[in-house]
Amino acid sequence: RLGDQELVLPGQIARRQWDGTYFSSNETVSGAIRFNANGIDLNRNFPDPSAGDYPWGEAWQKETIAMMDFLNQIQPNLSANYHGGSEVVNYPFDTWAELHADDDWFRFISGEYADTAMHYYPGYMSSSEFDNGITNGYDWYTVDGGMQDYVTWFLRGRELTIEISNIKTPSENAILTYWNANRNSMYNLIRQAKYGIGGKITDDETNNPIKAEIGIPDHDKLNSEVFSDSMSGYYYRPLKSGIYDVKFSAEGYDSKIIYDVELTDYQFKELNVSLNKSLEDSIIFSCSYGPNPFNRILNLNISSPDDNTCYIRVYSIAGKLVFEDKLSVLKGNNQKELGLNLQANGIYILEISSKDFTKKFKIVHQKGQ
Repeated sequence: RLGDQELVLPGQIARRQWDGTYFSSNETVSGAIRFNANGIDLNRNFPDPSAGDYPWGEAWQKETIAMMDFLNQIQPNLSANYHGGSEVVNYPFDTWAELHADDDWFRFISGEYADTAMHYYPGYMSSSEFDNGITNGYDWYTVDGGMQDYVTWFLRGRELTIEISNIKTPSENAILTYWNANRNSMYNLIRQAKYGIGGKITDDETNNPIKAEIGIPDHDKLNSEVFSDSMSGYYYRPLKSGIYDVKFSAEGYDSKIIYDVELTDYQFKELNVSLNKSLEDSIIFSCSYGPNPFNRILNLNISSPDDNTCYIRVYSIAGKLVFEDKLSVLKGNNQKELGLNLQANGIYILEISSKDFTKKFKIVHQKGQ
């Protein structure tokens, strides 16, 4: 709870007014409300894959920004958020009907959570409304701006929403019951963070860590690929049992594929990979841009080894595609003027790519500059 304000009613002494769970006071959850002091539902306030950066037309609240900063700092591989109002494990996506590439894995860990809870507390999470205690979020009801899809889409993590009580605000006496019903399920969920594939990506020459994309060709979609940490080179990718080809790629490096990686459930397989620098990209294809910050016009300078087609994409800092175009370039130096009618000031990501080349730049939009 970050939002608080002084509330003075006529004839009363000023008192501290909280919001959310501790709306009545800092000592009780009685009278809890869903919204913060600004009347904003924080679980509809995150950037959304479908509805955009501000899905309900409301500015990000300071609570939302604090949580986004925290999530971006820790980059969770597997996480869950807990709610009241039903008894079910909800898995992505909430915002659209399209299923995650690892839908079979999501159903597997969600089912394990619900089955374990039902085992230790018979009758719990057993509503006929759901499939053995689990549901796809969109199949249940559409949510735009939720944290689950924010983590899963924008941060490439894996998050569940777990509803633990048919009562929105259970009594204090019920807390132990819900703890006993969910405790072992929580343990199992934490253990799932240990399974799948993982390892370290390094530069073949220097052995320094690399930020690389780890993807499964002909499997991944909707931002299901993951990235290694730029500071440590470590990555983790949860997967259901199966046989996979795993591709490792990074800007300025030749990609590498490890074929036929066989994985079983409840197994961790370490895949450490070193990548070789790609001389071709650095020598024969280059690009630059300016000015920065810019107002509406961005000038591109693209040097190509042959006649080529370049794809220009601009993303918001939250990862939403806001501009896309295709440019034909000739062998040699090409100067192109790019008109960007962006509504909001701030930082954007400019991506310039061809069939064998991708570069990303951080650009700053400032109206009137």
